[in-house]
Amino acid sequence: MADHTYQIGEVTYTAEEFRRLTEDEKVEAMLEWFHQHYEDPVHRTPYNSREGGYLWVHGGPFDADNEIQSEFSGVVEFQTMQRAVEQITSDGLYEWGPVQSDDDYDDGEEYLADENGNSITDENGNRIIVSRDIPEIDYRTEMLSRLDRLETAIAGYSQNLAPRNHNNPPELIDAEVISSAQIERAQQAATALRVETAKEVPDANVLRAQATILSQLGSAIWSGVKVIAGGVAGSAAWEAISWMHNNPKEVYDSLHAVVQIAQQWADSVQGFW
Repeated sequence: MADHTYQIGEVTYTAEEFRRLTEDEKVEAMLEWFHQHYEDPVHRTPYNSREGGYLWVHGGPFDADNEIQSEFSGVVEFQTMQRAVEQITSDGLYEWGPVQSDDDYDDGEEYLADENGNSITDENGNRIIVSRDIPEIDYRTEMLSRLDRLETAIAGYSQNLAPRNHNNPPELIDAEVISSAQIERAQQAATALRVETAKEVPDANVLRAQATILSQLGSAIWSGVKVIAGGVAGSAAWEAISWMHNNPKEVYDSLHAVVQIAQQWADSVQGFW
């Protein structure tokens, strides 16, 4: 039986060739491989705000640690794999969707073809879409629902901070998972999105700009969580600080939900090209 090969971008490695890479080269290769196959679900995976989660219609959720170990455990040391996993999850994202494939995302799409019915591709080898059935989404209602959830989460967090005179453990009393400046910035972005939502046709650039702000806030919050929790990863990090605050993870998740619908609405406003 032939050795397993590893396709990283345009380069194919045999198992022995992959083993001979330096540790840093292995980490970079694993990162590239992972992002070839998996993406943030915000891009394509539908989200149901009433259920409070993604609808994994194309497969998933996929866990970076599981996928990296499944693919590379035969040629990479455990600690090296963990370096790659830590970088992949550094923004606090632990559930991933599959990258677009012909099998998963062809529904409702028509492609440019020649007179013999053969698909015509662009310079990157991708089939050229000539029409697409865009799912009917009530973006206005969905945006308002997610903004309501975010503002409720922020209010709950702000009103239920741990008492400042609590003395056990004293070193954590002044640690802020979400700072007052971050809360204010999230509220400003939410207000800006409500203004756009009230318009007959929102400005796609404004939607994307506010989504970027909220996404950056989410990354900063996650970084703060890891610092306070002593570098613990995943759900354990949230659990390590839960005694201090009222569900900061709900704020984080709500930010992510608003980011997704804002990006999708911006795409819908501008259409496909």
